[in-house]
Amino acid sequence: GGNFVASFLRSPYEILKQRLQAGVDPSAVAALQRILNSEAGFLGLWQGLYAQMARDIPYAMATLLTYELLRTRMLEWKAEKIKLRSIGGGSGGGGGVESVTAAVAALSSMENALCGGIAGGLGSFLTNPMDVVMTRVNLNTRSAAASTENGGVGASGGGGVAGVVSTFQLLWASEGCSGLLRGAKPRLAHKIPANALFFLCYEFFRKILRVDDIPNEGKEGVEESAKNRKHR
Repeated sequence: GGNFVASFLRSPYEILKQRLQAGVDPSAVAALQRILNSEAGFLGLWQGLYAQMARDIPYAMATLLTYELLRTRMLEWKAEKIKLRSIGGGSGGGGGVESVTAAVAALSSMENALCGGIAGGLGSFLTNPMDVVMTRVNLNTRSAAASTENGGVGASGGGGVAGVVSTFQLLWASEGCSGLLRGAKPRLAHKIPANALFFLCYEFFRKILRVDDIPNEGKEGVEESAKNRKHR
């Protein structure tokens, strides 16, 4: 739901930005005027909404799931290292459980940034085809116009579901896999550091706001394991 709202609100901005980047219009005002004066009118600002949702929603899912998976694995790895140190050095004091729990509770800022960067890069790469499709639909480029001749996307009606599918089919037929991955490198160059910084700040504020990072069952499992080891 959140990503649907975000995609809806970003759609006009994305269309104006892409038209300026492609040199279709000389300014944002000129781009807005041309869109409003077109056959689509005000709704033309959302002509690529379906393509944008097909990009943004899977992107968010892939990025967040990958990030949580990477963090979980890294936390488990750090906890295991602490367990081995406790076993090797002997846990005669009372710090065995606390040390293991503390290791599971926190990753360093660089580790959070690393997980975020990898997750953002994977999400970006997997959804790059829909980013290309969204750009073609929004700009109504020659490729979109050519699809009209083949019964596909037209210059005026390319924003619907059928238009998105037709643009994808035309792109695959004319350019293949390389066409779907067009622009992947600059997108990765943007998304990897952006997500690294985003998740670094996200975890920082989770810590500042004291948001509990470990599920209760996870704490209980770690503590029980440490207690069993201590009583051996």
